[in-house]
Amino acid sequence: MKNKNTKSSTVTPAVISPVVPKMTSLNKPPHSIADLKEIAAANVDSIKRHLDFSHSEILKDVEASQSRLHKRFKIQNQACQQTMNEAEKEFKKMNDRIKEARDAMQASYKELIAESQASTNRVCKTTIPELLQSVDRAVDGLRSRYGTAS
Repeated sequence: MKNKNTKSSTVTPAVISPVVPKMTSLNKPPHSIADLKEIAAANVDSIKRHLDFSHSEILKDVEASQSRLHKRFKIQNQACQQTMNEAEKEFKKMNDRIKEARDAMQASYKELIAESQASTNRVCKTTIPELLQSVDRAVDGLRSRYGTAS
């Protein structure tokens, strides 16, 4: 997202020219050391004011930059938190689906085992005795055919 500020991102501080007091004695070439000191003091004061102004402009720019960074960080942090929440919801959904599938497989397995046991019980209870009777009849038939006694 682009921040639509009315203020340009590259702010150039206003150029401040050194302010020299408007005294007629300063407009003339200096004739004495006192005149030089006065001109130097005026220039130093002007430089100090310019430095203070530049410093305050730089501080304003830094604070504005920090504010923009803080807002950007906050927005990105919220987006990250939202993504994490959505991922957690999706994880829970997948986990629930996996549990449902596992439960269905367990139920199917239990049903298969129960059917196998029931089939095995039927075989043991009915088929084996029937086979035993059939074998006994066949053995009796062979005995009677060959005339052997048991």
